[in-house]
Amino acid sequence: MPGVWRAVGVLVCCALLAAVGQAADRGPSSPLMAHVPAESLQAVVVEAANWEAQTGSLVRWERDGPGKAWRAVGEPVRVWLGRSGLGWGRGLHPEGIWKGPKKKEGDGRAPAGVFGLGAVFGRLDGQAAKGLKMPFVAIGAGLECVDDPRSVHYNRLVERSKVASMDWSSSEVMARMGAVYRLGVVVRHNEDPVVPGAGSCIFMHVQKGKGEPTVGCTALEAGALEDVVGWLDEGSGPVMVVGPRKLVAQPR
Repeated sequence: MPGVWRAVGVLVCCALLAAVGQAADRGPSSPLMAHVPAESLQAVVVEAANWEAQTGSLVRWERDGPGKAWRAVGEPVRVWLGRSGLGWGRGLHPEGIWKGPKKKEGDGRAPAGVFGLGAVFGRLDGQAAKGLKMPFVAIGAGLECVDDPRSVHYNRLVERSKVASMDWSSSEVMARMGAVYRLGVVVRHNEDPVVPGAGSCIFMHVQKGKGEPTVGCTALEAGALEDVVGWLDEGSGPVMVVGPRKLVAQPR
């Protein structure tokens, strides 16, 4: 009988080790990752130490289909977050079930949560733009992102010449933002529906100088952002997952 129990013990241990191995192979698993849509096959995951952190780590993840294992793409890269850290944004995750500050217009916090990724924007030549697998918006003199909560165009990229009546007093004139908007990706925060004052004009964009906190976006070194943009595929339903470490688990 001791031999039988020893054999049973070995089988149980093997089963447990196999289960742990399978869990590790599935990639990140956390409260926030649980709200990534089943059809999303790409996830840009940003982990910060806590709500007040001004920097974090970004890892790209992909999978072959719904329910399949996630696998990391490339190495982790450093990112710069809001000057006030993070605050819950409005996206694909449920609201109000976790503690933490809430994102508001002008608070200097980068939105935390799960968000779809929209168009790539910037100053790319025609050949480079054709190589993208995402919609592309070229930055011209009239492109603005409206951050005036009183405007019907709040939290929207608009071409000034195509707007019949300009009803905003504040916006980001994209062409005047310099090198940081040479390349960027729209983070679909506060979109459906748009809530005035809940935060606007949230992007992934090129870091400023040698790196410093943003006013609410996520900034990367130019080369790292180029890698992300070249990898993104609209057909894979890419999302961005952002949060403090306790809510965003990444294997070490």
